[in-house]
Amino acid sequence: MRSLLSFFMILVCFSCKNNIKETEKVIEKIEKSFDFSSIPKDTVLIKGKQLLYVKPSKEEFDIIKDIEGIEALDEAFEFSTFKIMDSLRWHRLAAITSKRIIGIVTINDTTYIDRLNTKNFNSHNHYSIYYINTCNYKNYTYRIDDNHYFVLDKLYEDMSCDSIIERKYVIAQNGLNIRTVGGDVVGKFNNGDMVNIIGYTENIIEVEDRTKKVKGRWAIINYEDFKDGRRHKKRYVFEGYLGDMNDVKVYKEDLINGSILKMPNDEGYNDYASIENLSRFFNFELISEDEFNSVAQSNSNFLTKNPLVRISKNNDETVNFNLPIKDSVLVFKSKMDYSAASYEYYGDLNFLNAYLIHGVYYKAEEANYSLINKHSGKQEYVFPDFPHISPSKNRIFTFYYDVYEEINYFHVYGIKSNNLITLDYAFTFPNWINFESDNVKWLSNNTMVFKIVNPNIFNGSKVENPQYLKLYFKK
Repeated sequence: MRSLLSFFMILVCFSCKNNIKETEKVIEKIEKSFDFSSIPKDTVLIKGKQLLYVKPSKEEFDIIKDIEGIEALDEAFEFSTFKIMDSLRWHRLAAITSKRIIGIVTINDTTYIDRLNTKNFNSHNHYSIYYINTCNYKNYTYRIDDNHYFVLDKLYEDMSCDSIIERKYVIAQNGLNIRTVGGDVVGKFNNGDMVNIIGYTENIIEVEDRTKKVKGRWAIINYEDFKDGRRHKKRYVFEGYLGDMNDVKVYKEDLINGSILKMPNDEGYNDYASIENLSRFFNFELISEDEFNSVAQSNSNFLTKNPLVRISKNNDETVNFNLPIKDSVLVFKSKMDYSAASYEYYGDLNFLNAYLIHGVYYKAEEANYSLINKHSGKQEYVFPDFPHISPSKNRIFTFYYDVYEEINYFHVYGIKSNNLITLDYAFTFPNWINFESDNVKWLSNNTMVFKIVNPNIFNGSKVENPQYLKLYFKK
């Protein structure tokens, strides 16, 4: 008997929902023929942060009162409005209007909305809710079965233009949770991400982090929610894991994590390789600035300047030069122009019988280093960044940071017999970048030291607080 009763209740509920949907369809279909030209275009101006409830005026309701289901919609709206207005009565964050023209005053402009003259008009234009703050608004169509308090969440989470009082950076190794006012986690910042702060709560809290205690307030942030049309929302993060840019660092445990994009004998890249521990390929060690400075800048790139190369400077600070080859001369003319390119002669690599040239191609937004054969003048190989040649002359390492994809590449090339160069390995590292890719010091044939920085704070400008990394390639 109980099972039969439950089935009956489910059937009734399902029928009610279907009736509501059918009623909404009928309303939308019938209402297109109504004439609201007699309704005066009276205006209400709304500014500040609040909910605005919109319901039909008496004259308006007289026109639509015979629509099937409209009275039920009117009663449900009245009930919902009463609940919310009662909850916010001391905050002055809710208002109700029956005026036809709504003027929403924002920082930059005032938007006027004629709610009876919209392209997608239906009966629910009579019953709607606007979420309004000092920067923008969003209209929400009211439905009979809406949760009364859903709009409260919207009121407290939507905010675009609260003034940013300071910018901080996440300094937590594992990132920092982003929370709603109720404490629910809705996202996460990575180590090094910048946070826009618009205020702080008053109370200081204390949390335990492994062997230490961390104190701080809740920082109120302006959070850009990409999942909701890049809308800015009021969110909270723990102040104890925020710091200045110079406080951001690469943690030693994260150095070894990366992806393998190519191995010897692979035909192409594996662009979808997952992040893993690469300790079978590398040893990484963070060293001090003094230890880094104690390493002499080696001449293992084997570059020499050719006195036969003629170089002249242009007015735009670019240079032109001629490269002598066996039976002729290659001429490189530079210009800093969108449709042109600029070149730089780095030197001769005599053991490879090649010139090293750097080219910048502005239209393609591309730059690379190329080896030009000193006899034939042909381009023998192209590198994405400066090629670091090992002391034994059998390896070339390059570091390359793709600013568009925000990917940090590390390439390992082999120098075979007859000066044949092959790309043997390709790796990516998400947690650090070598921001001075032409300034590497060798300790041995497979060991080098260089400067690194957290990629989340690197913007191409001078790095004030670098870290120093020793890399050993095992293969």
